[in-house]
Formats: sequence, C-alpha cells, structure tokens
Amino acid sequence: MSRYQYDSGPYIVVVGYDLALTTFFAQVWNKALPSTDPLLWCGANGVHVSLSELRAQLKPYGGLPLTTQIQLLRDQDLASPLPFGQWCRALVELCLQAKGSRLQETDLPTSGSSYVVINQEGWHLYPWQFASQRDALEAFAREVYGVRSSSLRTEEVFSYISDRDVILHVNEEGMNLRLPIYAGVTMAGIREGALLSGPVIVSGARGGLTAEQLRTVEHEVFVVVEELREGMTDLWYRGWETLARRPL
Repeated sequence: MSRYQYDSGPYIVVVGYDLALTTFFAQVWNKALPSTDPLLWCGANGVHVSLSELRAQLKPYGGLPLTTQIQLLRDQDLASPLPFGQWCRALVELCLQAKGSRLQETDLPTSGSSYVVINQEGWHLYPWQFASQRDALEAFAREVYGVRSSSLRTEEVFSYISDRDVILHVNEEGMNLRLPIYAGVTMAGIREGALLSGPVIVSGARGGLTAEQLRTVEHEVFVVVEELREGMTDLWYRGWETLARRPL
C-alpha cells in the first residue's frame, strides 16, 4: 500500500493506492480538529475508486496535486498494469489538468499563416516566413535535432490530428533516445491520445497553419508543463517498455 500526505489549506489529506483492494483511497481531516473522524474517507469497505473519482472526491478540499497523481498512477501500474490504451488516456487526462497546457485562443492570429514550436520552454508561435518548403524543413530539423545539417529530416506525423493537413515534426529517434516529453495530442477522441518527445513543431502539410488550423491545434495539442515533465517522461516510456506484459 502506498501512502502520501499533504497539506491543503485548512485540511490534511492522505491519499494512496491499496494493492490488496486494487483501489485508490483518500482521507481528509480538518487541521483544527485532527482527533475527530475524517471529513472524507473514500476507497474503503470494498468500494473501488478510480483516479478520476478520487480527483472529484477531493475537489472540495483543494484538489489532488498533479505530482501526487503521477506517483499514484505509477503505484497502480506497478501493482496491476493497465491496458496500454487506458494508460495513454490516464496520462493525457493528467497533463490536461495543468494550467498552461493549452495554446491560448487570445494568442492566436486571425489571419496569415504560422507554425508552432513546443520545447522545454513551452509554446512558441511564429509567423511563416520561409521562402520554400525545403527551407522550412531544414529549419525544423535544426530546431528538433539541435544541429546544422541539411542531411537530417524530421519525422512527419500525419495521423494524430483530426485535420490531416496538420503535421507534427518530431525527432525520429526520440523514443529510442528517451528524450524528454514536451507535448501531447488528444487524438480528437479517435484514440486515447499520445505523448511526444521534443522539441515538437506543428505546421501545415504544404506551408504554415491557417487560423482555422491553429484552432484545431489549440483543441487537440497540449504542452507537458515543466512541473510534470520528468514524471511524464518516466511514465510514458514505462508504458512502452512494458507493452508486452500489459492486458489487452
């Protein structure tokens, strides 16, 4: 059984994962009355509580810290590995809770064409000023690989955004190198979502992103904020490395 305690304003909160009962649990006490019965006690008496249900139960008491959620997910998965699709969905849902994970609509241009870079510093939106598609791809390779070599090309991912003319440019060796996870996609409800090692560049198939495509990116692409990056990187690669042992 894992157990974590944290202060949440006037409350003391204890959460964890019960291996024997295969459930998350939580207890909440009032700091002013620590000797009384807990204000909340969930995940006991054979009642199964999922992580999303745990978040909902703790919302009136200040919520469940994102870094603690990462620890709880790891505990659950070590005890009883989730099917890979559920694992992806859980990681994506966790990332989307973070403030700053989405490209803000107020920052989006209403005309012209642009491209997006997601790196260790977060979101960057740039106007499309390349003379040719070749110039763009060479610049993207320098950004992604960090070297000046015209022989390098980014891997172009076409199928993760609902608009097939929106392309994700990534390091083709990112998974093998276990590069830090900087971004993710929701897969528009078609699949459970995925995380991406960075830097990641988002462009159109034949040029910059239109204003409409940027709004698609706003809804379907997110950044993994710095607070979560190390933990998410560890969990994402763990999911792939244990894929063969996971239930269908």
